[in-house]
Amino acid sequence: YKFVVEFGNRIEDKKKVSDDLDYAARMYNLHIYAGVPKENLAFVFVVFSGSTPIALSNEEYKKRFGVTNPNAEILEEFKKNGIRIIVCGQSMMKQNLEPSMIYPGVEMAVSRFTATTDLMKKGFLLFAL
Repeated sequence: YKFVVEFGNRIEDKKKVSDDLDYAARMYNLHIYAGVPKENLAFVFVVFSGSTPIALSNEEYKKRFGVTNPNAEILEEFKKNGIRIIVCGQSMMKQNLEPSMIYPGVEMAVSRFTATTDLMKKGFLLFAL
């Protein structure tokens, strides 16, 4: 089971966990609950456009939105479970983000398109939220 999940929806309430990130976590957990062994799962979440704040470090998130990144706990759980998060480099440029402003462990790609198509070529199925 190999999935790449894209999300670019604008986060309306910056003080709570992203609905898309929460949904993506449920996708992973439902496969576990259905009996799919963890070692048979590969999930990669690609964030872009309005979802880019998900990938901000706590410090940068607080500067921009007045609170630490409410997605940090889920990002840490993803890291523990081998789930990759990739942020779109084009979205970073448009939002004046530097690599140092990105949450530790989040990968950066040239673009959402290059990240997703590379994963699809490697056999990942695409889900777009």
